[in-house]
Amino acid sequence: MVAINTHRLGEGFYLGLPADESLRDRLAALSRGEAPARVRLGVAIAPPHVARRLRAAVGLEPRDGLLVRAVEDGGPAERAGVRAGDLIVAIAPGGGGEETVLSTPDELHDALDAAGPGASVQLRILRGGDETSVVVGLGG
Repeated sequence: MVAINTHRLGEGFYLGLPADESLRDRLAALSRGEAPARVRLGVAIAPPHVARRLRAAVGLEPRDGLLVRAVEDGGPAERAGVRAGDLIVAIAPGGGGEETVLSTPDELHDALDAAGPGASVQLRILRGGDETSVVVGLGG
């Protein structure tokens, strides 16, 4: 093991990275000044347990999903019409494909990574009591 990366999400976890060919390739790319392309929506989210509690506090039915706490100005989510207070309940590839119902932030990150830079995704969102879908272009 060459590196340990610590994340705190929920109860937290620790991730050890093995010293394999993949790690060596990433380190070589970083030493050449190449940064990995990360796909992002441009939102700050709250996990499902927070979303359920906040929705109940304002009299809305509890639903699983990821609560959008803030939207980056000019980011992909804002351009698609996502707003603070929206509840992202599912994600699917923009060109069609199997929808993933979201119950953890990791599921959202995995779906974005699978889509990749330059793709688009379809988000099923709940705005108050109304459900709608938006297509978000992830840029290149």
